[in-house]
Amino acid sequence: MINHISHKYQLHINCLKEEKSREIRLGRLNEVVDLFEKFNYKEEKELQELKDFLNENFLNQLLLTLEDSITQIRTKALYLLNFIIKKAELQFDDDKRYSFIFYSLFSRLNYLNNIFIEPMEDLRLEILNTIENLIKLKNFNFNQYIPEFMTILSRIALDGNPDMKEKLSLFIIFYYEYFSNNKSIITLISQSSKALVISLVKNSSHQRNKIRKISILAITQILIMNNSLFSEAQICYKNGSNDKNHEVRLSVYESLSKLLFAFNITYLRKYEGLIVKYFLSGLSDEKENIKDYCFTEIEKLGEYRKNLSETIEDSTETETENLNELNSLLNSNKQEIDLSLQERMMLSEKNHMNIKDISNKIENLNSLGKNQLNTEENSKTSMEIDYINSKIN
Repeated sequence: MINHISHKYQLHINCLKEEKSREIRLGRLNEVVDLFEKFNYKEEKELQELKDFLNENFLNQLLLTLEDSITQIRTKALYLLNFIIKKAELQFDDDKRYSFIFYSLFSRLNYLNNIFIEPMEDLRLEILNTIENLIKLKNFNFNQYIPEFMTILSRIALDGNPDMKEKLSLFIIFYYEYFSNNKSIITLISQSSKALVISLVKNSSHQRNKIRKISILAITQILIMNNSLFSEAQICYKNGSNDKNHEVRLSVYESLSKLLFAFNITYLRKYEGLIVKYFLSGLSDEKENIKDYCFTEIEKLGEYRKNLSETIEDSTETETENLNELNSLLNSNKQEIDLSLQERMMLSEKNHMNIKDISNKIENLNSLGKNQLNTEENSKTSMEIDYINSKIN
């Protein structure tokens, strides 16, 4: 069946690809934009033709048009791509289409020989907005591109345009929050975050108050997901706590509070003393709201540490009790081997936990680092289990 839309607009695609005249290329692109903007999306048959045209003929050329030498044409192409992404009726069936769009977009934000591939500041901002829309509105797998994407984010963080620095920090906050419950993606993102943190730390000393503040918030969002990078970012909290602007100082204390409650036990023990010193210094801040905030957070931290210590103690006691019970059952099963087969079966009916279960539980405790036995007892237990297994076999 003939696709009338494809037949009619193939000439436009050819012009975008081959025509040397910028006026003709722009004119043809505007006609395609009109097609999508004025289309009646309620007509199912015609809608399917439009989707087929987009999938089979136009999408690849549209992405190539983002590389056109004329700024006005690139701007119009990006506008149309944004329109297509936001239009629910134009949903792609193939997940790879969105991955391809994602890759094409963020590649324009890269730079070669210290020159951005997309030279126009406004277009770089709009590309980042388009990427955000793509992530928000479309569910697609882009895991393979995450390391490269994170590298490019660390580069555009150093863009000389203050608006891009601000937009990037806002994007980072959205990006990490959006995927915070997706373990596989957040793991990949966290593993590739070091260069981005280093770039954002540089922005945290920018002359604009707003950029310093939003950079600190973005860094904190990353550290919540990857505690190990705190050493790379520590200087921004130190400088920020002494910042001339009270909003920046408050953002530092709010960020440190979030980190304390997000740190795992290893990094909490390592850095809580340092962070508490920042809060103590905040008690002498000239702003009353910052003093009050720091005082409240110190109280909350004390209560949190108290509850955490009690939880750890309760957990240790429980593990010790479980271990003693397992050893008792192990000894019971060892005695069972010396009984007759009939007596052993009768005893097994009363004790549903077999020797293999006990052995596995002890091994699990060892692997978790919560084994309370000393070296001699471990050796003895291991010999007992080998003896029992040999008897069973």
